[in-house]
Amino acid sequence: MSLSVSTAEIVVSDLPTKSVTLTPLRATVVREIQTTIQPGQNEITIVGLDPQVDPDSIRVDGSGSAIITDIQTDKVPRRENFEDVYPEESDTELSDATDSDEDFGIDDSELQAVRKEIAEVEAALAKARGNQSMSLAVSNFMEGYGKKLSMENADAAKLNDFLQLYVQQHSVECERHHKSTVEIQEAEKSLERLNRKRDRLEATYNKAKEAALKDARKERRKRQREREEKKKKQLQLRNERKRFWTHTVSQVVVHVDSHSMMTPGSSRRSSIVEKTGSSTDVADVTLRLTYVIPGPRWVSRYDLRISTPSSSARLTYRAEFHNSCSETWRDAQVTLSTSQASFSGLEERIPELQGWHIKLDPNNAGQPSWNNILRSLDEPGLSLQGHAKSLRQQLELQKAAQQRLTNAYQQAQAPQAAPVSLFGQAAPRPAAQSGLFGSNAQQQIQSQQQGIERVLQRGERLDMLPPAGFGMAQGPAAAPSRSSYLNSIGLNAESEEHESEDGEEDDDADSQTIAAASLEHQDSVKQDYGLTTTYDLPGRRTLAPSSVPRRHVLAELDLKSMALTYIIVPKIRAAAFLRARIQNTSSVTILRGRAGMTVDGTFLGTTTLPNCAPNDSFNISLGVDPSIQVTYAKPSVRRIGGGFFSKEHTAVFRRTCWVKNTKSIAVDLIVSDQVPLSEDDKLRVQILGPKGLEREGDQVKIAMQYGSGTASLAKNGEVKWTLKLQPGKDIRLALEYEAKVPQGSQVAVV
Repeated sequence: MSLSVSTAEIVVSDLPTKSVTLTPLRATVVREIQTTIQPGQNEITIVGLDPQVDPDSIRVDGSGSAIITDIQTDKVPRRENFEDVYPEESDTELSDATDSDEDFGIDDSELQAVRKEIAEVEAALAKARGNQSMSLAVSNFMEGYGKKLSMENADAAKLNDFLQLYVQQHSVECERHHKSTVEIQEAEKSLERLNRKRDRLEATYNKAKEAALKDARKERRKRQREREEKKKKQLQLRNERKRFWTHTVSQVVVHVDSHSMMTPGSSRRSSIVEKTGSSTDVADVTLRLTYVIPGPRWVSRYDLRISTPSSSARLTYRAEFHNSCSETWRDAQVTLSTSQASFSGLEERIPELQGWHIKLDPNNAGQPSWNNILRSLDEPGLSLQGHAKSLRQQLELQKAAQQRLTNAYQQAQAPQAAPVSLFGQAAPRPAAQSGLFGSNAQQQIQSQQQGIERVLQRGERLDMLPPAGFGMAQGPAAAPSRSSYLNSIGLNAESEEHESEDGEEDDDADSQTIAAASLEHQDSVKQDYGLTTTYDLPGRRTLAPSSVPRRHVLAELDLKSMALTYIIVPKIRAAAFLRARIQNTSSVTILRGRAGMTVDGTFLGTTTLPNCAPNDSFNISLGVDPSIQVTYAKPSVRRIGGGFFSKEHTAVFRRTCWVKNTKSIAVDLIVSDQVPLSEDDKLRVQILGPKGLEREGDQVKIAMQYGSGTASLAKNGEVKWTLKLQPGKDIRLALEYEAKVPQGSQVAVV
């Protein structure tokens, strides 16, 4: 017994879509297929899927009296041609006909009557002129005939008859000539009068016609523009469709066995027929096809409106989604999911202080250089060329010292049999094992000089090179680091480490419920599943392939708690950054996304909101406020001379920042500076002012004539002043620290 295989083909473009779940990376599509199967084996081919469908994500299940035995997935060439599916629409509208007198609704009956009357007069005039010419011709004929008669040969009777006829006819022709002459004169007068009247009426008619033509041409140009716009839209739509058109499609072949024809596998043959079986034995089944397409996605978009007088904010949470695959999802229930969220980096941020670590350099002896304790590498200092000149001078000094040591060593080698150093066992060898100079210091110094030139040609930072290569005596001020340099010209050099640290700082709490959406927006249904949040959009939608995203409002959040603080890091930039710290008091998790910023009714631009869980806080930089004046004095160093037998060099360093509040209200300030951190027990750094800051976490009050404030010691040697400065007042903040360095040691920046 042979068992036939019934085949059927289903095109997904003809099917509605049950649901589409969009994530920030991909879309999960569910389609329901209502079909019938024949008894026995059936092969259902579903074609028209996007070629980017993940084959491992395809799942087929369903309901009905049948068993799904196997499924197959493959990519096949698309059968349809784009030109056949979306033919170019020809412009069927013909151009407007030429202007005609009858198409403008102008009353020209009087003009037509005059023209008719002129025609009648012209006909009468022509008739009168004809009569006049005829009378003259008859008279001339008779006169000529009479002259030809010979008086000698003519019969008297005939002559008499001719004369009587001539008299009679001449009288008639004279009367006719006279009458026609009168008629001609009257007709010419009437024609002249009618022509004047016709000219007047034609002028009036032409004026009215020109006015009507102007409106008609205007309407014609309007219709022409509409045709061109329609054609342009059709072309744009066609190009949009062509952009997402693919030459291959994915297909799924589902093998189904009907329960009514279950036979042992050994008895089944491989014959295949088309739609065999009695129609009375067919069974209705429902197939559910689920698959994942990478590309279609959704992202978070926000509209943040901040009110500084009330210290509150209103956040509109929107979803921006679009279909970027070749499929059209008709009548689909759209769901947005936060699963597998991925976002881009932040933009310009408030400067942050990094650790300032120093240590002793046992390879450099002599008077210590205080530059590395005076300035860190990430603060603005000397210009690039000035820094290079300073480094070149240091290299020249090191080169000369190295040459002296080499000459002395060579002189000592000649008289001595044993290879003993001229400086004894305690003297260090010229080539420090831990330094960049290695065993051949001369070559290393030359290499370092070449490195400086290459770095200058590229325009990079010199202090980004290994510090050992330049020795430990830095210039009087370090050049700006790459991050501070980029920030100074308005570029972003933030790292992911900054982003994670920002996340750690946002630890304040807040509480708020979702406000009711305004009438013009439909509410979406929010559901939480563990770490995933979904939003079911109301109604059903048809999502065609498009490069233009859609936006849907997910929630309106009233954030009543907001703190405004000015952040000042004068070491990096002498400016006051206004920071808004907003608490997320809702049950909605804010995902990282772009946000339009409006402050007190003025749109400032766009920024990026960070991730923020419910009851957490996030910071937003509102830019630099020039009404808070900041001045940062040049760092100073004062050397303290020790005794002759002193084993240490001591210096006191001072940094001063002046801040003035020119606003009419009191402001909260956070001013940050830092001291270097020693990684060597013999190198000691102590804060002299503000007094009382010895260990991380220490906090002291500072004396202020107007306002209040505290100073604290944070991690990485950061000294932080937290102030409330009254309107119109200023304050001078001083950071003073002492460093003690053993004699014969140099200070290096780690």
